[in-house]
Amino acid sequence: MADKNTEVSSTRSCAQCSKPIKARVMLFALDQYWHEDCLKCTYCNKRLYEISNKLYLRGELILCKRDYIRLFGATGMCSLCFKAIPPLENVMRAREHVFHLDCFACQFCGYRFCIGDKFFLYQSSVLCQDDYEDLISNIYPLLTPP
Repeated sequence: MADKNTEVSSTRSCAQCSKPIKARVMLFALDQYWHEDCLKCTYCNKRLYEISNKLYLRGELILCKRDYIRLFGATGMCSLCFKAIPPLENVMRAREHVFHLDCFACQFCGYRFCIGDKFFLYQSSVLCQDDYEDLISNIYPLLTPP
């Protein structure tokens, strides 16, 4: 999104207000220079550099992530419970599958995964390492070491 440049080598004009940027700090986004106060979300009017280091562009609208999702984001569906996932809710992903955080657990034993835990996706089911290894050893007994 916006890079903060701390040195102004020549006078540049702000993309929003067209006034010269005389401050020590200016933003560079969308191949243009901006005053810090001029690069704002079109919808909520918050200064984008205070919210995030990303912006979202849709037509002529410059948006923060929250408003982009609010205006254009579609709700998803949890791959386990098949209930809607609101656009701003945190989710877990495994390939093309999306899960509510509460639904992201081993579908055999119910173990809820923590950050850093290994999990396996087998035929659209999320499995812990122990259950995956048990399943594979039963399906392919000759391939498993004794």
